[in-house]
Amino acid sequence: MHWNLGQIELKFNQDDSSLLEAYINIYEPYGGQASGYKDLIKDINSLDAFNIVKIKQEETVEPLIKQQYDSSSCGAITAENGKEFLKHQADESNLLKLPYTPGASELRERHIQEINEEAFFIAQRDNPKFPDSIVTM
Repeated sequence: MHWNLGQIELKFNQDDSSLLEAYINIYEPYGGQASGYKDLIKDINSLDAFNIVKIKQEETVEPLIKQQYDSSSCGAITAENGKEFLKHQADESNLLKLPYTPGASELRERHIQEINEEAFFIAQRDNPKFPDSIVTM
């Protein structure tokens, strides 16, 4: 199994009442353009919900750098790359452009530390979509 990050961009008309275009961008930790998704897009386009608007695979604005240098770090790197789209503010660092050493051990350690932070537990406890879930610290 190999992990990639997919981004779906939906474009609506001015009053947001109908979908005009849909694009899928795939971010490949091995760098370059992701391949092998044409069949997936074809399958999605065959669904009744998309019978008017066709989904297309976009080429990323610039080629992606190679971030992964082993055969087992794609999940950790892809999870980290997802944070790029969750940022609340733009800054100069772009997580999609950071290379990682084989094994991505520093990244994995950082993920463990992030999950151990109080802010993580508070966000889980106060998640408005799951008001009955309680996370204890």
